[in-house]
Amino acid sequence: MKKIVVFTVLVFSVFARAQDKSPLESYRIDTHYGPRVSVLKSIYDKDSKFQFKAGVLASPYSSLYSSYGAQVGTSYFWNSRWGWDILHGKYFKSSLSSFLGSTNFDSNRTNTSIEIPSWNISSGIHWSPVYAKLQMTQQNLIHFDFYTGLGMSWSQNDIRNLDFDLVENRQAYGAYLKTGFRIWLPPRWSLEF
Repeated sequence: MKKIVVFTVLVFSVFARAQDKSPLESYRIDTHYGPRVSVLKSIYDKDSKFQFKAGVLASPYSSLYSSYGAQVGTSYFWNSRWGWDILHGKYFKSSLSSFLGSTNFDSNRTNTSIEIPSWNISSGIHWSPVYAKLQMTQQNLIHFDFYTGLGMSWSQNDIRNLDFDLVENRQAYGAYLKTGFRIWLPPRWSLEF
């Protein structure tokens, strides 16, 4: 009989201890395993929303020239995955590469020309198939999504000789394909790459 009483007291003390967790112990369990409620909702609701964009354009990797500029645009999202983009970019600074500035082209500088972008306007569909979160610290989540898009583009390119004199302007139409990811920053900002 003594053994049954001791066993019963032990079982009840274990259950009582499990039921009466201190706030510190509950905090430790919650921070270790995460919140009990699933955190699947995105940081911002994109349904029927406009987003405005501003950015920097850089094309430093051409062997012929380097161009830098700015881009502005807007996006309208029908739901969390699908939207429409309109973007306008303008290149403000362009310079020839050191390869074209070398003395190899001295005799033919006015007859040799290259095409450098001046501005572009593009519009197309925006699709965000993946939205995810990454826990960086115990208190901070980073929200991000991957996106891709397909659309049409209208651009003007400056044709310049190697002395950087304007020869003519050429406008062109074409398709554009974009892909990248966006990191959402509170309260209402994001970084796109």
